[in-house]
Amino acid sequence: MSTLRICEIFDSIQGESHWAGYPCTFLRLAGCNLDCAWCDTRFARELESGEEWGVEALAAEARTRGLRTVEVTGGEPLLQPATPALLAALLAGGQRVLLETNGSLPLDELYFALKEGSRNRGEVDYQALIAGRPQEIAANPDGAYQLFRIGDAVSSRNIHAAIYDALRLCKDL
Repeated sequence: MSTLRICEIFDSIQGESHWAGYPCTFLRLAGCNLDCAWCDTRFARELESGEEWGVEALAAEARTRGLRTVEVTGGEPLLQPATPALLAALLAGGQRVLLETNGSLPLDELYFALKEGSRNRGEVDYQALIAGRPQEIAANPDGAYQLFRIGDAVSSRNIHAAIYDALRLCKDL
């Protein structure tokens, strides 16, 4: 059974991102690879600070709270190997999933873990992207979400190009 170390689970109003203002369940995972002076969750820095939860039990707990939007945050949630399994379980349960990461780790594992369950299987219609049209690739019509890989640490793309790609891809969501 895959497990995760969890510091806290709580419901609140999302205060950041495109989903600001929406009710949200927050799953705060333990462990962080950075030591930022401005960190407001230092209690989550050490992996040992959390309580152990099974992936399915944690996804079930999020569903029982009755809020469609769930944010997986930290610390740095991608330090824990079972995080992609949690994201997949939440998505399979019909939740809207947000992942807050410090951006210091490559997302290869997460991307490939989520690729097959996506409508577009990670494909980008570059002609539509350049023209500013919505992404309509449906390589997997039964997919539950769209998945895009944007300017990650592996490819070391220019951050400005990555932000521009993200804006063009997400404007129609």
